Amino acid sequence: MRTLLATLVVGVGVGTAFAEKPTSTGHVSDAGKYSVVFPAKPTKVDADKAVATASGNVTVITSKYESGNVVYSVTYTDYPESFKEVSPTRLLDGVVNGMKGTDGDLRATESFDVEGGAGRSVTILAGENVVRAKLYLQGRRLYLVQVSGKRDATNGKTADDFLASFHLAK
Repeated sequence: MRTLLATLVVGVGVGTAFAEKPTSTGHVSDAGKYSVVFPAKPTKVDADKAVATASGNVTVITSKYESGNVVYSVTYTDYPESFKEVSPTRLLDGVVNGMKGTDGDLRATESFDVEGGAGRSVTILAGENVVRAKLYLQGRRLYLVQVSGKRDATNGKTADDFLASFHLAK
């Protein structure tokens, strides 16, 4: 009887461990016109929030997955027509400076081409926290794909795969 009980306990424990193991989940946002592969099912999908700016309110739409000390997220927003005159470089510089804030340290930045716009990869350190992000500016739409959290949690294959999996829809 003890052997049967021990076998059941081990079986339940192993089954629970397998049930809780995160698995990759592809996410396609038809409205956002992008796809990405989260490390597991997103905890928030296409949640929108109005944000006040000097040029009026903009709607920011976010999908994200949180796990322990790390957050994987994709956010996009459409800038108003008044931003049409702002150069892509200036707009991306402004977003990166806003992400960095007053206490962040921009450690790495690299520009890349995006069809119909511009892109930038950045790494920002702020104390124990790190933000690794890719920004895609296509027309007046800005996409922010980021992994943020404690230093150890934002590095590695899972974070690399998430950032690399983002694709704009054609």
